[in-house]
Amino acid sequence: MADKEKNITRKIFVFIIIIILGFYIYGEYINDYKRDKNLIKYYYNKTIEKLSIFDKENKFFYLQVGAFEDENEANKLRANLILLGLEVEIEKPLISGLGMNKVLIGPIESTKNLSLISKKLKKNNIKYIIISDYE
Repeated sequence: MADKEKNITRKIFVFIIIIILGFYIYGEYINDYKRDKNLIKYYYNKTIEKLSIFDKENKFFYLQVGAFEDENEANKLRANLILLGLEVEIEKPLISGLGMNKVLIGPIESTKNLSLISKKLKKNNIKYIIISDYE
């Protein structure tokens, strides 16, 4: 009988240790997740701040969010972006004989504005590229 009680006591002890280890491992996972998430935010903000596209010549930059042959598609995207509170233009360059409609956000004058606009676009799952050829 004493052996059965010792066996049960050992099993209970092992079970408690497993539970405690499980909570410890889960807590470490949560801490790592929070730390990684904060690091990603930190490096994202630092990257935006250190972009060297903004020089002392007071150039203006744009974000291109789309290019469409169909003007109606460009206008739909433009309308959605205006609803987000962004300044949007449609440029119509002649590319390889095709009439394209480029949807541009801007002009953007600072990294702070770029950061705010890019966060808004990412929140709404809108991809973009930075266009720096404009003055």
